[in-house]
Amino acid sequence: MSGSIRACMISKYLKEKMDFTIISSKTKHWVYDETLLEEVKDLKVIRIPDPIGLLFGGKIKEERNSKIFIDSKFLWRFFSEIYIKENFKNVDLIYVSSPPPSTIILGYKLKKFLNSKLIIELRDEWLSKNKRMDEKLMEILRKCDGIVYSYESLKEKFKLNGIVAEHGHEENFYKKKENKNFVIFYTGTLKNSLNSFIKFVSILKNLKDVEIHYAGILPENLPVDIKKTIKFHGFLPYKKLRNYLKESDLFLISFDKIGEYTIPSRFFEYLGYEIPILCIGPKGIYLEKILKERNKGFYIGIEEIENSLNIIENLKREKIKVKLNGITWKKCAEIIYEYIKGI
Repeated sequence: MSGSIRACMISKYLKEKMDFTIISSKTKHWVYDETLLEEVKDLKVIRIPDPIGLLFGGKIKEERNSKIFIDSKFLWRFFSEIYIKENFKNVDLIYVSSPPPSTIILGYKLKKFLNSKLIIELRDEWLSKNKRMDEKLMEILRKCDGIVYSYESLKEKFKLNGIVAEHGHEENFYKKKENKNFVIFYTGTLKNSLNSFIKFVSILKNLKDVEIHYAGILPENLPVDIKKTIKFHGFLPYKKLRNYLKESDLFLISFDKIGEYTIPSRFFEYLGYEIPILCIGPKGIYLEKILKERNKGFYIGIEEIENSLNIIENLKREKIKVKLNGITWKKCAEIIYEYIKGI
C-alpha cells in the first residue's frame, strides 16, 4: 500500500548517497506490487516473518486487541529485535517508518542496545488505539534524535521538533489524451469513504459522457448499481497506475470521516499532474486547507455532494490545467538525506 511506495521510492534515491539495509516483514496481504521491487533491487532487504500477518493475511482487526497489544506487528517486532541484535553491530543510524507503531518501539529498543541515533518517520497521525500506549509512544518521540513528518499538519499536531518531507511523485510526461469522455479517477479503498462515494456516483451515473474509474480494492457491500456504473480496474501496480492517471480529467478524493490532521498520500501523488482534484469530506480540516493553499481544485462538504454535478459540468465545458506543485521522490529523499547528515 502507500507506506510501501514511500519506503521504496525514498530508498531508490537515498541509495545514491548512503549505504543502508532495509528490514521489512514477510507476511500475507490483500495486494502486492512486485514492480516496486525494481526500485530496491540493488539494496539489501531482509524480511523477518510476521506470524500474525502470515496467519491472518493482514485482515486482523486492530481495534479488538488495542487494549492488549499495540498493533498486530508485536510478534514481528519481537523477532526483528532478536535478529538485528544478533546480526548487526556498529550501526550509525536507525530510521523507522510508522505506522505500524510497533516500529517506534523497535527502533527505540535498538537505539539503546546499539547506541545508535534514531530517526522516526510519521506517515500519518495514527499512533495506537490506546491512550496508555500513546503516552508511551509520545515519550519515545521526545527521546529520539529526529522526526520526519510526511506533511506539515502532522508537525502541527505532535508539536515536536523535526522536518517535513512530503510524500512525493515521479516526474510525469504528458501525451495527448485519447479518451474523449470526461474521466474521473478514484484510487485506494473505500474504508471511511463508502457513503460519500456511493452518493457521488449516484448523482453522476446518468451522465453519458462521464466515466468514473476506480483502481484499488472494492468492498463487498458496494451496491450492484454502483458497481455497474464505475469502470473497475482492480489493484494496479504503481507504475501502471500512473499511465491511467494521465488520461484523467479529474481526481476524486472522498471521505465520510478522516482525522483532522490527516492528508492521504494520494493527494501528494496527484500534485504531480496538471489535473484538478475534487475532495469530498468533513469541513474545516487540514485536507480542505491544503487543497485551497495549493490551488489544486475543489473541496465540498459531505452534505454538499450535489454541488459536484455543477463542478463537473463546468469542467466539461472548459477543462482546466492546474500547476504542478508537489515534490518529486528524488527531492523527498534529498531532504531526508540532508537531515540525516545533520544528526
